[in-house]
Amino acid sequence: NLFRCIMNAFKIVFGERVGDKQAFLDYFAANNFFLEDLCLEPVNQKPDNEKILLRKQGIGPLSVRIRTYCPRAMIILMKGIESEVKEAISKSQIDAKNIFVTTFPSFNKTNKEKCITENQLVLKKLIEL
Repeated sequence: NLFRCIMNAFKIVFGERVGDKQAFLDYFAANNFFLEDLCLEPVNQKPDNEKILLRKQGIGPLSVRIRTYCPRAMIILMKGIESEVKEAISKSQIDAKNIFVTTFPSFNKTNKEKCITENQLVLKKLIEL
């Protein structure tokens, strides 16, 4: 879901030149976009208390990865992890001025549509900046 929604948002903003599947991934990487996870191991099927612990444990390692990339802008894809990711950004000590939070495309069609629309708006905003 995430792959398709992000690819669709990019297509709306940048047109068909972004390609499909592998061509999109190549376009994404060639244009210095990165996808990073707060937790490097899947937590979806874990009990809530374990998810919370694993997310907190992911803050430090994510901050190191953010410092390595030193991004000019970031999109946090999932409002439920916003506080942990913002803590990682703070710990990374980079000068992050353009941070956006968008809906993760889970569970239903509405979330998928919101993910596409919100990320499309963010991409357009980043072009303006």
